[in-house]
Amino acid sequence: MARTTLLAFLICLCASQGYGQFSSQRSQLAWQNDGGEPHFSGDYACFRLDDTLTYTELYFQIPFANLRFVRCQGGYQAEYEIELYVEDDSGALAYCKDARDKIKVASYDETVAAQNARAIMFTAYLRPGVHRLRAIATDRETGRSAEARAELQVRDFRQDTLQISDLQFSSNIEVNASATDFVKNHRRVEPNVTRTYGKTTPCLFVYYEIYNLAFDCGPDSFHTTITIQRDDGRIITQLKRYVRKPGASCVQSLCLPIADFPRAEVFTRSSDGRCGAYRLKIEITDAKTGQRAESSSERSAFTIYRQDFASAERRFELLDPMSYGGFRPNR
Repeated sequence: MARTTLLAFLICLCASQGYGQFSSQRSQLAWQNDGGEPHFSGDYACFRLDDTLTYTELYFQIPFANLRFVRCQGGYQAEYEIELYVEDDSGALAYCKDARDKIKVASYDETVAAQNARAIMFTAYLRPGVHRLRAIATDRETGRSAEARAELQVRDFRQDTLQISDLQFSSNIEVNASATDFVKNHRRVEPNVTRTYGKTTPCLFVYYEIYNLAFDCGPDSFHTTITIQRDDGRIITQLKRYVRKPGASCVQSLCLPIADFPRAEVFTRSSDGRCGAYRLKIEITDAKTGQRAESSSERSAFTIYRQDFASAERRFELLDPMSYGGFRPNR
């Protein structure tokens, strides 16, 4: 295991195949909501699928405190429903689906704990372009609903040039070969829908994919540059790594412990004294061709909340490339 004096991060590689944000409370996108309850947040990730469609994951999250829990045998339970409608730029319905989810906890304290929330995922195959999204969350116990609308930018991955997907901000990433929720390419990627990090989520996990590397089975590498900036443009830190190519496409996942960030630059606070906004930029350069790609700055914002961290336990680690299984969840 190697160590760095500046930042510690975990980077996992396997071969093959994005992300914006929306919320009924606050958002980076132009999001309109009706002010109803339960409030909920959302995010989406776009991945390369084929020459026609883009594979899109849509995530929604509702805090436990925004749902009505009732007593049940063995504890408390709540149930909610998400209805999702996506229209293309012509106004035609491109995708619609609804899902119900039931939550059961052992104690009342768990129902009101600020850090507890439930995430649910939808998947859709969409044509590249601008889409309009409408989501409705309903508390099944109270019958109350909240509705929100947003513009969905579906990425186009049909070009043959070097490309990088959007960045998926996560609360945890771990190796997992099973076909369960949030698993793709042998990684279970738990979405951090609000992109908020702090005492209860002390590590910045990020998942992204790289396409169209020049690869002919010989020893070769590509260069990854990771840059974290404050919202005012000041660079907090920058990391550079050469990575051996596992194939023409690959996956990278990062773990950046917040406690290892340079404190003088990171611990600036917002007007409420509790959080700060930052951006993460990933740049990829193919050593063989010189081609370069970078993540979209519009989709790379995240927040650090309550900067009172213990020392980081994770340190820099580079896992060997894994063969690509091509697994996509189908829901």
